[in-house]
Amino acid sequence: MADFVQSTLDNAGPNGVVVFSKTFCPYCARAKDDLSGAGIVPVVVELDQRQDGQEIQKALIERTGQKTVPSVWVCGRHIGGSDDLRNQMNVGLFDALPKQTTAEKEAATPSSVVGSSVSASPSASPSVGDFLPSVELHQGFPPKKYNLADFAKDKNIILLGLPGAFTPT
Repeated sequence: MADFVQSTLDNAGPNGVVVFSKTFCPYCARAKDDLSGAGIVPVVVELDQRQDGQEIQKALIERTGQKTVPSVWVCGRHIGGSDDLRNQMNVGLFDALPKQTTAEKEAATPSSVVGSSVSASPSASPSVGDFLPSVELHQGFPPKKYNLADFAKDKNIILLGLPGAFTPT
């Protein structure tokens, strides 16, 4: 089942968000609603709807130590549960992820995983010249705080993966 978890994370679609969930869990519903409200359509694996759901949850516990759902992942990185998701949303983790247009959002439901294939709805990818989110950059020890947009002035920046994971050139 560890292979299934990794395959799901590797094929999470354009925004890289995966939620391992259970249909009866109110915290899972809250996490999916929060993501939907932010224009993010995650790949959702409903563990209680799968015959191998318990094995998948065991693989998640071995990987993260978290015994509860939802188990939220962004670009292969474990974020945590519903409260952790809200905290990360409040600090702007999802600001740089591709969003859906209003029409796509109304027509879409969270992507689901069936068998070993993963599906996700398409959305626009960031491109050269897109606005940099206002996030703090911590550099050195003790860390000095810089605003990323100020730090990036007159520099060529390559943004890779999660906000904050970049390489100045």
